[in-house]
Amino acid sequence: MELTFIGMFIILVSIPIILGGGLEAMFILMLLCGPMNGSAAMYLSSSSITPVHFVLALTTIRLLMSPPAFQRDNIPALLHNWSLVAFTFYGVVMAALGPRIFYHAADLPSLRGIKLRGLYDTVQLAPSMQNITTSIYLIGTMVAAMVAHVLFSRPGNARLLVKGAIVIGWINLGIGILSVLAGPSDAPTFLRPVFELFRNGAYAQLNHEFKGYVRVTGLFPEASAYAAYTFTWFCFIFECWLRDVQPRRTGPLALTMFVVLLISTSSSAYIGLTAFSVVLVIRLILSPTLISSSKMGVLAAAGLAGLIGSIGAMVAVPHFAEGFGDMLEHMTVGKSTSTSGLQRAFWARKSVEAFEVSGGLGVGPGSLRSSGLFTAILGSSGVIGLSLFLTHLYRVLRPLASSTYTPVADEDSSVGVAAAWAAILCVIPLGIAASSPDPGLDFGLLTGAALALRNRAGSALRTLPARLPYRPLPGLTPPAQAGAPRQA
Repeated sequence: MELTFIGMFIILVSIPIILGGGLEAMFILMLLCGPMNGSAAMYLSSSSITPVHFVLALTTIRLLMSPPAFQRDNIPALLHNWSLVAFTFYGVVMAALGPRIFYHAADLPSLRGIKLRGLYDTVQLAPSMQNITTSIYLIGTMVAAMVAHVLFSRPGNARLLVKGAIVIGWINLGIGILSVLAGPSDAPTFLRPVFELFRNGAYAQLNHEFKGYVRVTGLFPEASAYAAYTFTWFCFIFECWLRDVQPRRTGPLALTMFVVLLISTSSSAYIGLTAFSVVLVIRLILSPTLISSSKMGVLAAAGLAGLIGSIGAMVAVPHFAEGFGDMLEHMTVGKSTSTSGLQRAFWARKSVEAFEVSGGLGVGPGSLRSSGLFTAILGSSGVIGLSLFLTHLYRVLRPLASSTYTPVADEDSSVGVAAAWAAILCVIPLGIAASSPDPGLDFGLLTGAALALRNRAGSALRTLPARLPYRPLPGLTPPAQAGAPRQA
């Protein structure tokens, strides 16, 4: 076990925060570490801990330091997140038992730790360290949801999530643009050694270059991971702008994030944006009042400006446009017939095989590598795990609630709905790119925040006092409940 310079810095910053009791500050620190997904705060033998997971562990210590507050805040968080808690509990149990119950029942792709000689290499199903590692990641996602629930159950903290998202949104965009300006891995720019210093995680730090063009990676191990992270917070920021939550700040950021996702040449970004557009159109059909005429004009103007800009770039620099088009085709449409596409299809089939040989129970998280979140859950946690995960998505989105589709005046509810839509939509890129059944810390933070804010907004509505006093007609006795809190 070895601390990196990033881990040491986090400890130095966290100690006064932990001693001072600031859960809000620890949450902001966690958000700030989000764009450093390819970095390591600590090395553990052949693996490493990302900065955001390291901060989450320190935040958990802070929660455990006050037993009365733990009982008051965390028990409701457990109850309100029961579907995610149950999903995690079942996954951890199956990670311990599945590889032993179904020992050598199938040959499956390994999640990590073997030297691949070909596209279709497999190992016999057996317990491994990856079962423990994946269980820890699942528990981390659950704890992130609980931390967010505890924090956003407190009055006045809804704006903290919006402000934090705005800050990390611009930081992530800036780092992404700088990663492109740094050039290829062998470029002699002064930025390249800086990125190599911070991309110190024990992951496959992939080289994303195609015919001299550098893809947007930021401090992530690969371009698809950067795109998935950016898409998650784009959904949240755009939804906040849609609901008039700090529109002067969220609007420009959402537009910039959209442009970066368009030029990212990542299939995860394009599939996510396509699904986002389809969902938005369906919501507009169900609720035409979702977008005001002024916002509709802004969207139309932005789309027109983007179209004109693209045409102008192709006319002014035809060679660049042709090269960019070749890269775009190679990274998206061409993937289906590429070696990567063939390998992912094989992984998906193996997940179905794991589901079948386990009788629908799953062979345990960490026992296999898959090519999407849902196939990973199906092969690892079976019918029970997939049902619990879908139940959690349903509880977070609340598809039968009118506030899910129409604007509301309450800020807590607006931010909660924005977090809910972002959590649901972020699953789409994970559905084609995730290799394990863990939906990730961002998913946990957003679902915990969504449940807390929407529950708190509903509680405030149910206890809203009457605005006007009861005035009985002359000769009539006022009812006993006059002046009592109004029920909704």
